Parts: sequence; structure tokens; C-alpha cells
Amino acid sequence: MTDTQIARRFRQIGDILEIKGENPFKIKAYRTACDTIEALEDNLADIDARGELQNIPGFGPAIVGKTREFLTTGTCELWEKIKSDVPAGVIQLAGIRGVGPKVAAQVFKELNVTTVDALEAAAQSGQLQALSGFGAAKEKKLLESIAAWRRIGSRVPLWKALPFAARVSRVLLASGCVSDVQLTGEARRGMDTLSGVRFLVAGADTVAVTKTIVGQGWFDAEASTLANGDITGIIDEMPVHFSIVEKITGSLLLTETGPETFVHWITGQLPGGLTDDFASEDAIFEAAGMRFIDPEIRDHSEDAARVGRGELRLVTLGDFTAQLHEHTTWSDGRNSISEMADEAMRRGWTTLGITDHSASLTVARGLTTERHIAQFEELAPLQIAYAEQELALLAGLEADILQDGSLDCAPEILSQLHYVVASVHIRYKETEAQMTERMCTAIAQPKTRILGHPTGRLLGRREGYAVDMNAVIDSAVKHNVAIEINAGPERMDLCDEWVRIGAAKGAKFSINADAHAISHFDWLPYGLAMARRAGLTKEQVVNCWEPGKLVAWLLRI
Repeated sequence: MTDTQIARRFRQIGDILEIKGENPFKIKAYRTACDTIEALEDNLADIDARGELQNIPGFGPAIVGKTREFLTTGTCELWEKIKSDVPAGVIQLAGIRGVGPKVAAQVFKELNVTTVDALEAAAQSGQLQALSGFGAAKEKKLLESIAAWRRIGSRVPLWKALPFAARVSRVLLASGCVSDVQLTGEARRGMDTLSGVRFLVAGADTVAVTKTIVGQGWFDAEASTLANGDITGIIDEMPVHFSIVEKITGSLLLTETGPETFVHWITGQLPGGLTDDFASEDAIFEAAGMRFIDPEIRDHSEDAARVGRGELRLVTLGDFTAQLHEHTTWSDGRNSISEMADEAMRRGWTTLGITDHSASLTVARGLTTERHIAQFEELAPLQIAYAEQELALLAGLEADILQDGSLDCAPEILSQLHYVVASVHIRYKETEAQMTERMCTAIAQPKTRILGHPTGRLLGRREGYAVDMNAVIDSAVKHNVAIEINAGPERMDLCDEWVRIGAAKGAKFSINADAHAISHFDWLPYGLAMARRAGLTKEQVVNCWEPGKLVAWLLRI
């Protein structure tokens, strides 16, 4: 079995055990094993040959044993025992937010419901009200959950596509017959969700390349080979398309990246049209008398033309001077203040804000007044030490926005903070008017300098709360508060459409990793994609400002 197949098996085992109501620690172990395998650089067979499976983080004796079974026999005793216990459709039901394993198991056992369509039909007809614990209100909420799942589940989140694409590239390039792999389409253009994942795969022997791709065991069912030799199919519930070519030219990369309107426009700027003679995209733009046009901006023709003329330079990763939304071991982070600061310096930043959670978020070990005072005591000498190394270490807080719009922070603590990131974490179900007033009230608080993850969405999992974003943006502009573009992969919040609207209104933005570990700083490209698709420059992003200007703005000096 391939590593992909083994990871999928572990995930399926975890899902089945959860639906059956098994030990939660056992369930977590299988899901952790799946995540770990998908992130491995080395392959399991080689690791096993070295006798080092037990050295993989999270691989206890049970996981090691089952991994060896999969490697040697293609299955394992536990999988054979439970694989028929739960239909595949029931596992899908359990993954719908608002349904979950408990309801999925109940409707399966009592009504033999095994598909989303069947569950929806049962709810619409009132059948579910006959079940224990179900009433009209719960039935209505379940229908809303299914409708939301259809909306958010019909597209592939970028956070799911990019790690998959990186693994595909590693495997194919190591095969010996593939010379180049390029991720194209919507993913290359930095869209937050995709209709599918598209690849250009090059190799001198295209037949061998095709066999290599099909032979990996990636596809959920048999893949389709099209008339032109391309391969299409479903992998981990994602539509995936492989275009197989002997060589990846600039023309191919341009057309496969799209969108079609941009390809048509740039073709019209070329004296001889778009031909296969262009070895690179750079050569295409040079022939058109333009600078390179970034893929993220190609969905917006006017801004794309400005980039081509050299009138617009999009913000880049190298422009960052600061990060302003971080969590440490004082709340739910994995690294200490000094470890986060050292990593900031390693990355060349000059300002770092420490913004652990406030007290009301107890699930994240939010800081009580007493613990916040203790954090100040630890922070004070560190601020002096890091200032000598030209890093401004600021005392911040990610304060929950309470129901009345006030900040979750005692006055004696608030007075000692440099700034606050104000965020909604609870009470998502308020009306649009209530949520809008709540957020605008928080924005108006003197210590609020950044509005955190403004819509509360989780890509592929949860829609944002009801809020009048135009009113929120207007309030942020009025009070000189930056709107966060949260780079957490599942958030990418604010989306590029609202960033573009905000920029037109004169809003400032702060692109933050919302890091809970030093490795999370690597998430910044996810937020950067939203900014670049909206046409932002570094002047519009506060944590790309030079340190003196940034600190003065944060402290309202």
C-alpha cells in the first residue's frame, strides 16, 4: 500500500470508531496517525526498513503494528473487522457540522439513512421527529446544517488543496519519470476555495507518467483517462485533474492557470498571439511589453493591467516587518514568549505583539487578571533584552468582544496594554443588527487597534456570522482601526472580496498568522493571497510599515 492509502485507512478507522461510540483516545490516535503520515517527507516503507516507525511522533505500538500490517499485506486485522460496520455514506453524514457521529449513528440505526439526500428527505417529511431527542426545532436546524454543508462543502478549501499538492509533487518528482509538476488553476491564483485541484505534469514518456499517477492509489474510485491523455478523478473527495505533457511551456502554464478572460486579454497584447514558442510566462509578458502579472491578480483585469504597466506592486512576504496576533504558552500556544521572539528575529521582523486570549475563553486558557499580571512580569525584562537586539516586543491581548461590545479585560490590565486585537469567539448566532452593533462598539474602544478574524468563517466547516460588513468597515475607517486578514489556513478571513471593498473605503489591514506555534508563521501566504487578490500594496498593510510608524500608530501617538 502507498502512504496515501494507509493514511486514508487510518482516517476511515477513526471515523468508524467514532460512529460506533468507541474510546475517544483511540479515535484520536488513528486520526493523528493519518495527519502525521500525510505530512511525512520520507515514506513509511523506508522508515520501516530502518526500524524507525516507533520514532514517528504519535506512533505508539498499536499504530506501528497496524502500519506494518498495511505495508506487508495491504490490510490489517482491525480494518477487516470493522470496515463493513458502517456504510460510507454514514461516515459522510458524521462529518457534517450540526449532524455529527451521534446523529449519524442514530438515523442509520433507526431509519436506515445512509446518504445526505436521504437524511434531508427524512427531515423535510418530519420523520425525524419520531426519534428520541428530535423535535421540529432540531429538525429545522438539521436542514439548515445540510444546506450550509452543500454551500461550503461543494468547493475545496485551499488549506486542503495545498498540502495535498505538495505531497503529489514530491511523490511524482521522486518517481524518476516526471521532470516537472506545476499546480495551476484557481489554486495558483490564490483563491480561498476551489472547484478542483489542477496539475501540469511533464515527462518525456507521457505513458509512463500516466501509469505512475494512476498507480499511486490516490483516487477514491477508478480514475478517468481522457482522449487527450489527461487524467481526472476524485481524491479525498476533491476533484483533481492532471494534464500530462512532455514539457511545461510558458503558454501552457498561462492557459492552465487562467482565468479564460485574462488569457484572452493577454493574447490580444501579443504581436503574434499566444504560441507554444514561449518558454516561460516571463517571456510572454516581456513580449507584450509588460511586467510580470502576478497570478493572484489575474481575475481583476484593471488591476492586472496596472501591474503589467508597473503602476501597482502587490504586497509580498518580504514586506512584513511585524506580526501582531500571536499566542504563547500563557494561553493555548505551544511556544514561550522568548521562543516566539527569537523566531520573529530570525525572520527579520522588527516588531512582535504578544496577544494571548482573554479570560472568558477558558477553553483556550484565557488569562485571568492575576495571570495577566504575571505575564507582564515575565514580559518586562524580555522587552528590554529584545529592544537591545532591535525587536520591539509589545504587550497586547486578543480580547473577546462581549455581548454588549465591551472588551473582555479588566481596566487595570487594559491600561497597561499597548493595544488590543478585538475578536468574536462566542455567541455566533446573534442577529445581523446585534452582531454589527456589538462589533462596531468594540471597534470604538480606545485600545482596539485591530479587528480580529472579522467574519468568523472556517472554510469548509462554518459560514461566517451574520453581520453588516459595510458598516463594520466604515466603523474601522472612522476609528482608525485595522481590519485583520487572518492567515490561519481554515480562516483566510477577511476574504478577498471584502478586502477589496474595504480598500476602496480607505481601510487599513493587518495580515496576521494568528500563530499558536513558531511553525504557524509559515501560514502567512494564506492571508497574503487574500491581500494580493484584492490588489493591496504594502502601504495598506500596517504590519509592513517601518517600526517607528507602526508603533506610533499602535500606541495612538
